[in-house]
Amino acid sequence: MLSMMNPYNNCSALSNTCFITMETLVRQRMTPARWQHTYRCMIYATELALLYRQDVEPVQVAALLHDAFRDSSTADFYRYASEFAYSADAFENGHPVLLHGPLAACWAAADLGITDQAILDAIRFHTTGSPGLGAVATVVYIADALEPGRSYPAAPDLRQAIEKLSLQEAALLVLKHGLQYLINSNEPISPLSVLWYNELLRSGYGESMDIEQTI
Repeated sequence: MLSMMNPYNNCSALSNTCFITMETLVRQRMTPARWQHTYRCMIYATELALLYRQDVEPVQVAALLHDAFRDSSTADFYRYASEFAYSADAFENGHPVLLHGPLAACWAAADLGITDQAILDAIRFHTTGSPGLGAVATVVYIADALEPGRSYPAAPDLRQAIEKLSLQEAALLVLKHGLQYLINSNEPISPLSVLWYNELLRSGYGESMDIEQTI
């Protein structure tokens, strides 16, 4: 089982001071509960990056920033979208809470000077996923869904199951569970999630994996 660690122990090109500065800016935008989720997500994402042999630093940065706009109001979502010249798609306009990822990515690029597209994509797509998602974004997607504060019934089994899977297999397992939850709840599904699910299946990651047997 993965164990919680101090994410700042693994900083490299970015100094601890830079991380702490970003942390201060992020915490100013969040409720205490949101920050606790973010911190747990950053720790878990760090551990997943090590498990899947990915570069830790971009994963940490993306996990730290991913929910920076989550506590914004709907009115603020649209105000920030205008300020950042971000054009929401039809699904985002119908479900404006989904704007928090893209807006956080815009903010990270415009105000924090982040240019690494892997980090920006991880922030932008951490809720829905997206076809063509890279390793950094995939790790953050999984960490956001499964960080230890997530207490839905399947979470412990999913956390245990992904340790035996490849990164893409783990993503498919978590995504499939999320899609099943939305279907069972009669909730709409982002087209990006559907496209990513289909892409993972076409790539063969689900051929030997049954969600019921895996968890």
